[in-house]
Amino acid sequence: MNLSIREAGAHEADKINALYRRCGYSGSVAPKDVVLLAEIDRQPVGAVRLCKEDGINVLRGLYILPAYYRKGIGSKLLQHCEMLMQTGIFFCLPYAQLAEFYQRAGFAQIPEQELPRMLQARLAAYRSKGLNAIAMRRPVRRING
Repeated sequence: MNLSIREAGAHEADKINALYRRCGYSGSVAPKDVVLLAEIDRQPVGAVRLCKEDGINVLRGLYILPAYYRKGIGSKLLQHCEMLMQTGIFFCLPYAQLAEFYQRAGFAQIPEQELPRMLQARLAAYRSKGLNAIAMRRPVRRING
């Protein structure tokens, strides 16, 4: 498996949005998002976005094509996010069953009341659709090297 992870260019938004649709995700890339793209033999297999929304840092849209589950691609995408997430506190709203996965990247589950208001509303919207999402926060964490 010839895996590479790189920061995607703004001109690649359509490619990433197409990947998201193949993964069953309805979110899409915004012009200011920082997107990390996982590719195998130059074919997109996963992506994650670091977004700034209303001044709040949010990790969103970490999706891997199902054929590539359990191959460490999601973990490698999160590892590549580490340097970029040193800039401040980050929030994410993952599925509850992924809590341990995000904890390995420094996120901790928090009461939803500790989310910024716009993320409280987003979490409520996810739950109203039947999604078992949780609130997580990653404090500023400097890494060496």
